[in-house]
Amino acid sequence: MDEMPTDDTREKMRRWRNVMCPEGEPDAEIRVIDAFEAELDGLPLVARIRALISRIDPLSHYRAFENLDFVLAAIGDLDYPGSPAVDALWRHGVIDEERRAQARSYIDAIGAWLADVDLGTAKTAQPNGGGCMSHVFEALGEPSQEKRWLAMSLRKTLKEHAYTPWDFISEVDDAAFVRAVYESILGRPPSPDDVTFRVEELAAGKSREVFFAEVMGVDEHRRGHLHGVAGRLK
Repeated sequence: MDEMPTDDTREKMRRWRNVMCPEGEPDAEIRVIDAFEAELDGLPLVARIRALISRIDPLSHYRAFENLDFVLAAIGDLDYPGSPAVDALWRHGVIDEERRAQARSYIDAIGAWLADVDLGTAKTAQPNGGGCMSHVFEALGEPSQEKRWLAMSLRKTLKEHAYTPWDFISEVDDAAFVRAVYESILGRPPSPDDVTFRVEELAAGKSREVFFAEVMGVDEHRRGHLHGVAGRLK
């Protein structure tokens, strides 16, 4: 029989239900947030604000960004609002590219705030998202540990809703990308020579999309799938 969760475990699960994260093993970003949470005191004060993050679901709802601003204000004030967030739970909508781009602007702005980048520098780095930068910085206000925990959680959830696979891929270096492609497509890690050669190709101007398509088309990949088809037929 499985062991019953402890009170501490149940409380942590209650907090985590409001943050979009992979099932099973946590990814690197979740581990960072988890470690940050362990350093905080007074979690009950902000756990209810954390619950508002579950309202960011999904971005296809016509009031989704109104909801997002509502959550940002709650984080900035470190105070649970007196009225509930807009009920924007509509799980099967399609996010158009304009909304996806708008969500990315929020993600970039929250990331700049978390990195303690001053507003002027942040706006220069993202000239097309300067208005969003100002809005997010003003809403979040002066940093604190509690605000950082909430902002990290909100940014993670936004990324899970708004990012495409290529957006996540863009956050890693070429060597990590090469290893992930080999392991995902060919079912094996690349040799050190493979990594060196492929990274040099990418540095010389080959796009990641072209490299991905090349590996998808290699004989080793096709043979692996043929063996799978034959095995299923047998």
